[in-house]
Amino acid sequence: QRILVEHAFLSARPLSAERLDGRKTFSKAYKNALRHGLASTSPMRFAWQSALSLFAQEPAHALESLLYSWARERGVIEPRLDVTEVLRALLVMPTAGELLEEPWRTAELEIPSLTMRVRLRDALFALTRVLDGARVTIEEWLREGRAEQALFSPLWGEILAWSRASSDPREKETNLMLLRRAFESSEGGKHAERERASGVLLLALGSPIPTLLRTLGPEVQRAWESEKTASRGVDFDDMITSLASLVTQREVRAAIRAKLRHALVDEFQDTDDVQWGIFRALFVDTYEDDAHTGHTLTVIGDAKQAIYGFRSADVHSYHAACAHLEACGAQRLRLGESYRSTSHLLDAVHRLVFAPEDEPPFFTGVARSERAIACGRPELGTAHEDGSVAPALVVQHLLGLPELRFPLVRRALAASIAEEIENIQAGAILTREGEGEPKRIPLGEIFVLTRSAAEGNDVADALRKRGIAHAFFKQSGLFRTREAADVLDVLRAVSAPYDRNLRVRAFLTPFFSLPVGDLQRARSLESEHVYVRRIARWSALAERGQLAALFDAMWRESGLALRTLYLHQSERGLVNIEHLFELLLELATTRRLQLHELVVLLGERVENASVVRGGADDEDVQRLESERDAVQILTMHKAKGLEAEVVFLFGGFGKPKRGRLAPQVFHEGARRVAWAGPEASGDVS
Repeated sequence: QRILVEHAFLSARPLSAERLDGRKTFSKAYKNALRHGLASTSPMRFAWQSALSLFAQEPAHALESLLYSWARERGVIEPRLDVTEVLRALLVMPTAGELLEEPWRTAELEIPSLTMRVRLRDALFALTRVLDGARVTIEEWLREGRAEQALFSPLWGEILAWSRASSDPREKETNLMLLRRAFESSEGGKHAERERASGVLLLALGSPIPTLLRTLGPEVQRAWESEKTASRGVDFDDMITSLASLVTQREVRAAIRAKLRHALVDEFQDTDDVQWGIFRALFVDTYEDDAHTGHTLTVIGDAKQAIYGFRSADVHSYHAACAHLEACGAQRLRLGESYRSTSHLLDAVHRLVFAPEDEPPFFTGVARSERAIACGRPELGTAHEDGSVAPALVVQHLLGLPELRFPLVRRALAASIAEEIENIQAGAILTREGEGEPKRIPLGEIFVLTRSAAEGNDVADALRKRGIAHAFFKQSGLFRTREAADVLDVLRAVSAPYDRNLRVRAFLTPFFSLPVGDLQRARSLESEHVYVRRIARWSALAERGQLAALFDAMWRESGLALRTLYLHQSERGLVNIEHLFELLLELATTRRLQLHELVVLLGERVENASVVRGGADDEDVQRLESERDAVQILTMHKAKGLEAEVVFLFGGFGKPKRGRLAPQVFHEGARRVAWAGPEASGDVS
């Protein structure tokens, strides 16, 4: 950002710009585009309606998430939609009249399967009902070079609907798949042209994504750029791409190279092509017209730690960059010793990773392990109470009769982890360093790693049943919590103390804990009632601008802390409320805001948090429940770079949820390709 500001005139960027949350601005832009696109006079109406019909539940939200995933994708998108080629392929298909004539009946016999011929005939008759009345229009579009007009017509939506339909009783083979398979199986050559046309149609229409990216993609992208321009801000991706463009300009590049001679990049396996291009231009490549030489670039990375692909990091870019650096004369220095792990743990990991020659390796491809790691501190170890060496790696083998069931596996494994931690707490496993006295392992040195944040709740329940102190490490989603909604309800009532509806909502929060049975009576409480008077007192503090006193009063007068600890035996809710009060007070102080303005800001954050999920900013991260010694529950992504004496792995029992229409990324060498076509692997290859 500093470099962009220093070269603002050349980069066509403002001297100062607010840092925007790209996901939130996209959401706002998408909603505006959706509202305009569905208007009765909009030429995009049919395109939007067709896109929304793809989703059975929450179609508007599902479509937004899908378009955002494609908007952020940096790979080359394939296949590209060629509308002219699609229309020509459609015209190759037989008309209803041709299906009844002798030439087709003869050609049909070249398809060996009778069942396939019957299903194919049904599918083609269904296509003629869509296509035959539009053939003249299609030929006119092609003749006049207006093929793109088809994309925004009802006809295109009908064609897509036919493509997704199926005559297969199991609904596993769509009409398009059937066409392709039937014409491919033809043995006499009479369907050669239709076979080629069916291949064109399957690639273009076998997935709705190429159509979405050609119709709605540009529309939403323009709305997104307009929203960022109107907000006078940039998001992180904008800064990266702007800088990448800027360093291609000779005078800017020379000015930066004159200032910065050496660079060190840590966690380099989490780079991508754009970021690598910036460092390559500034510190690796040489230029005849640049007098500044002697630049060095040091990168530190490990392909096995590349776990941020969902943030556009690309380990293939890392390997390509390393190969380029070595080709330029860079020296590769391998770090071959671990100073964190015991020798027994390293031996156990090596047995997993380095399989015997007659067995397939544990890791393959770009993240494969190449050599064993030596122990840099052999004096470290673990032992049982009797002094015997404790196993470094323990694997749970669960049995189920008649079969393992997912809910039971989660419950059993969580209970087993809690039992083992209780044993460790009692001294079943000790740490030792050389000849020193073995030491007990504090709870804070025990981590439970999960794949998703939700899986941590299962472990927390099991630990809670055994009375084991635990905490969620840097759990995101502060504004999605129940506490955020409760604070918002109370502050809304305080800012408008005479609004009975707002007062009732406040009374139902833990700050008042009005029983639900008294809800009707709460609407008519007299002004002298203790709850109404409390709201009035808090409102008076807010009117005088004494927000710190207001938040303190909400703590003390509500009795919230004692009630929460007694009923729930957890500090999580209290920590969240305290965090919210601190954030609101900081906002009020730095921006000089009144309570009603704070209520608006908090309302926006709560609303956005319920819609926009993903990487949280710093203020949306929940704090640790306390400084007490406690087992830490965290996702593997948050655990990166941390270390603990004992680590449990929990979760990952099923396949990760992946949108069937999300980008499917593969690589051709160093070239990243985002596949937008059908899911079948044969089509990808």
